[in-house]
Amino acid sequence: MEEITSEQQGGNSDPSTPRDLAPREHRVPKSDFEVSLFRDGVYHFDFDKDANELNMDLASKKEWFDENPGWDERRTAQDMVWYIDSANFSLVWRQQFSDRIPRRWLFWYYARDDFEEAGKRGIQLSEELVTAGVTHPHHLTAKAAGESQQLNTDQLIAVLAHPTISGWVQRDILDAQKRMGLSEKDLREAQRRAEEIKERMKKARKRKKQIKSPLPKLSNT
Repeated sequence: MEEITSEQQGGNSDPSTPRDLAPREHRVPKSDFEVSLFRDGVYHFDFDKDANELNMDLASKKEWFDENPGWDERRTAQDMVWYIDSANFSLVWRQQFSDRIPRRWLFWYYARDDFEEAGKRGIQLSEELVTAGVTHPHHLTAKAAGESQQLNTDQLIAVLAHPTISGWVQRDILDAQKRMGLSEKDLREAQRRAEEIKERMKKARKRKKQIKSPLPKLSNT
């Protein structure tokens, strides 16, 4: 199993990553509730620390498969490819939102709870926090962000194209956005563009001939 390393610096062609969605301006809290999300501090990206954490998680999953030889070999290979892709996605997401999100959001359940609470209170979070939510590596956090926050077109496309968002979750998100005022035309267009992205992602996965972990080139911004 390949690890995520600093030498693996291929280009990032995955359209599902949040690289081009995050606003470049520094975060300006919109409410006291948003300020409270940072009570445990701001997340700071550390390549060595974060890559090591993700690699340890991959090693743990690989060890589980090794200790369960009865598991279907083909299914094991497919699952490991998915876990590696997810780890790379997570690394890009962490780098992109370094110094911009609450430290607690590395734990998906805290991020999910924060979005659900914001929705209950009718609070719209700042644009970059919403973008971080809809592109969060964990689908339940992305779902909560998509259902609780009014999204712009790019954010809606991103969450609909999320690799682990299912069709029924897409419908729930679309229904929520419709209730928040997005037009049927915009909803259909976002859905169409998201499907195009997912189709490109599907074709890209089919071209993979072996399990590998290419690290997208990280920017300094």
